[in-house]
Amino acid sequence: MSAPGRVWAIALNTYREAIRQKTLYVVAGFAAGIKLLAVALGEMSLHQEVRVVKDVSLGALSIFGVAVAAFVGGALLYKEIDKKTIFTVLAKPVHRHEFLLGKYVGLGLTLTTLFAALVALLTLALALRGVTLDVILVKQILLSYSEVLVVAAIATFFSSWASPFAASLFTVALFVVGRLVPDIVQVASKVDNPVAQAALKAVARIAPDLHLYAISGGTVEGGKEVSIHSTFVGWDYVATAAGYGLLWSAAALLLGILIFRRRDFV
Repeated sequence: MSAPGRVWAIALNTYREAIRQKTLYVVAGFAAGIKLLAVALGEMSLHQEVRVVKDVSLGALSIFGVAVAAFVGGALLYKEIDKKTIFTVLAKPVHRHEFLLGKYVGLGLTLTTLFAALVALLTLALALRGVTLDVILVKQILLSYSEVLVVAAIATFFSSWASPFAASLFTVALFVVGRLVPDIVQVASKVDNPVAQAALKAVARIAPDLHLYAISGGTVEGGKEVSIHSTFVGWDYVATAAGYGLLWSAAALLLGILIFRRRDFV
């Protein structure tokens, strides 16, 4: 079997294991409940039904996608190591980098399935209002999906050397910092202490700029205000943000592979 074939085989096995986890169904159930709540809130709003459904649904899509990426990804390797099944896998002609990449691809397939289900619910909720999924919503969904894949790569990196709890905690912490990168830069510019200023700038440079993916009601480069309900970014921005996420994911996975190669499981 070729290297891509081995990675794909591990990915499919990871996907099958992930979709059997109760945590995934709990998260999916909560997300579905939030979407039903969005419909109910829309009924109570005055001429803002569609907007409420869009806002709440997109928020749920991002939050629950990140939750699955962080908590399922944080425990990605623990079960294999804890039950010693990793020795059986690595005893076969499977390299450690292929094993880790397969785990990430399997997690990506799980997140893709979750996203597809939640987008289907969003489409149904909008259809009940006589509204279709427009280009603006598609752009926001793609941005959220790109962000979740970056978070999944971060979780895979942490899971390569940390316990499930620590990996999930570190992933969530880095996600929060990533969302706050523009605010951290702004605070750094106002701090008088040179040491604190340098530390804040270093954090802003090291952390992934996840604010790129949560731009609704915010600003983009150049101070341009954007919102999914009026002005929105073009496809060039979506492509650039996706490319940035791809590079960041590759860097996180590469670091994870370097650590995983040297890890002693005894």
